[in-house]
Amino acid sequence: MKLTTKKGKDRFPTLRRLGEFNLDYWILRGILVSVVLALVLLSWWLGESRQGYRLGEPSPRTYVAIMNTNYLDEESTGLLRRHAADNIVAVMTKDSHAEVRIRDRLEQLKRRNGIEGFSVTLREMLSAMTPARRARMLQLAQELGLSILEEKNWGKDIQKSLWDGIMRLPIPRPEQNAVFQILEEIFQEPVKIDDEATEKLKLESSSKVEPVIRVLYPGDVIVGRGEVVTPQKLRALEAQGYPKGDLPYRSLLFILLAVFSWSLWPSLYATRREITISHRDLVYIVCLLSGGWTIQVASSLLKADTLAFLPLLGWLNLTLPVGLAFHIALGGVVIGAMLSSSGSMAQLVLWSLSGITASIAGYLVFRGSSTRLDLWKQQCIMGLSAAASATAIRWWLGLPVDGQVVGIYLLAVIAWGTFTVALLPMLDTMFDILSPLRLMDLSHPSNPLLKRLQMEAPGTYHHTLMVGTLSERAADTLGLDSLLVKAGAYFHDIGKLKRPQFFAENQASGENLHDELNPSMSALVILSHVKDGLELARRYNLPTRIRHFISEHHGTTCLTYFYRKSKARGEDTPRDQFCYPGPKPSSKETALVMLADSVEAAVRAAGGSIRGVLELRETVEGVVESKMLDGQLERVDFTLKDLTLIKESFFQSLRSIYHKRDNTGTKSISVDADIEGGSETDEISGSD
Repeated sequence: MKLTTKKGKDRFPTLRRLGEFNLDYWILRGILVSVVLALVLLSWWLGESRQGYRLGEPSPRTYVAIMNTNYLDEESTGLLRRHAADNIVAVMTKDSHAEVRIRDRLEQLKRRNGIEGFSVTLREMLSAMTPARRARMLQLAQELGLSILEEKNWGKDIQKSLWDGIMRLPIPRPEQNAVFQILEEIFQEPVKIDDEATEKLKLESSSKVEPVIRVLYPGDVIVGRGEVVTPQKLRALEAQGYPKGDLPYRSLLFILLAVFSWSLWPSLYATRREITISHRDLVYIVCLLSGGWTIQVASSLLKADTLAFLPLLGWLNLTLPVGLAFHIALGGVVIGAMLSSSGSMAQLVLWSLSGITASIAGYLVFRGSSTRLDLWKQQCIMGLSAAASATAIRWWLGLPVDGQVVGIYLLAVIAWGTFTVALLPMLDTMFDILSPLRLMDLSHPSNPLLKRLQMEAPGTYHHTLMVGTLSERAADTLGLDSLLVKAGAYFHDIGKLKRPQFFAENQASGENLHDELNPSMSALVILSHVKDGLELARRYNLPTRIRHFISEHHGTTCLTYFYRKSKARGEDTPRDQFCYPGPKPSSKETALVMLADSVEAAVRAAGGSIRGVLELRETVEGVVESKMLDGQLERVDFTLKDLTLIKESFFQSLRSIYHKRDNTGTKSISVDADIEGGSETDEISGSD
């Protein structure tokens, strides 16, 4: 992956990218969605389908609470509310027509058929009386009843009113009983049952019953093995995060849509940041995400909370540009949490938030390293931030937080850090990527090509070390990948191994083989070291990005010295035969090595002719400006500030390397006498 500058940029490049159809991108997105689908189905088949619970079926095992949870006990609440409603028998309302009805019955007692409206028992009792006695009973009942009707509150306690009136009658007790029975049937309760009001009162009474809230503490049994899973127990199990046995169709659809939508973001981010992502890079990212998510799902199936997202974050940060890695990591950990949480909201929150924390920590921590131990430390620092975040989130969610949990987290941080760093070489080889670990191996003097360069072309080896020093310091100043720049500088001239004696830095003092060659042949030998270097790079399986330094470190510059020499001898050779085929530098890193290469060669070739630091600064600025004027940097988006920083960095490095500090700027610069000539100074671009 590299930064590129695009001329004639659209005003809205991000929207333009949305409208483009790149078949490779869509195929890889389809593969990513398919991987997610397979992981969800595999996780369900190996886990929930065999061990999950189902509503209305016996529980496959005993489930206990793993965190504090408040839940509504609907069964107990419903029972109490039904009891409160049952306490309401009926709502009685006053009969507004009762007085008219009673008065009509009392008037009817004067008639012959006055007893027909009574009950059978009362009619039989009255019929058994003598007519005179019956008439007297009916008359007394009529008079007493009419007098009671005159009272305003007669309907409140009718039986008491009747007995109070009857007790005042001057008749024997048996006759008082007869009068009471007559009036009791006439004065029935002047009320009626209101069904609508009764139901309303029952609802009000039941609604006043407070819901029964119960608390589940860690270790409490929710449902025992073999017990039927009721709706209430189902909700309690869901609240604890236990997966159901049914296939989660809705969760599956949501995850697939989330993955597809999120897969658009990295390419849009790369467009906005002008980062070119090759097809191989896309394949690598898809494989990395698939492998990382698989690790998370496997950890979930093993019921292990081991921060299994750490390898994915480590590989992303160690092998991709920091900004791009950060954006992929944020979405990757959230989707990984969805895949491995099995529908548990607590686990989803725990793994998502701790993963996001680790992503932010990784963005801040992975900013360059020089040893394997540094890589491992960076990975562990990121892991410790995730462990601290996970511990705090567990406490917030009410999940168990004890020495065992903290110990597991610490062991996981160490184990995942070791696993991540140990697996980097395999990823480097499989996907031709450049991790810091591989760059350190490439830059080590024990590398076979560098060892050959030391033995067969010592002058060139010294030159590459100097170029590496210049470019590495400048890369640090610009915030570029200094490990990549140094490795590229070390290998940019390996093509000189084929004919080392034809390059000035490898020649003895006063010896120059080009004096005996035709200018065209000399140019061919010098120009061919780029092609020879690429052949060696393929033979030694150097990474593609290192090969870019070999092919681009001269751009399309020309060997003006040999061209002029050829013209002076009367040869009619095209100028193109004296120029490098290119391409011009396409990244800041390769452009930086081009400038460092030319500056170091110019200063070395000048030898003792540079009399002070002012001339040294002029030499550096002259080389950089010549490259700019010749258009060698037109594919790289160096700003004027960047170029100023580069020139200042080169100047300071060369000043500290080639001469002692000179505060006056007037003393001669002491340069090794044997560093003279140098074919690099002949590679001057521009017109004659």
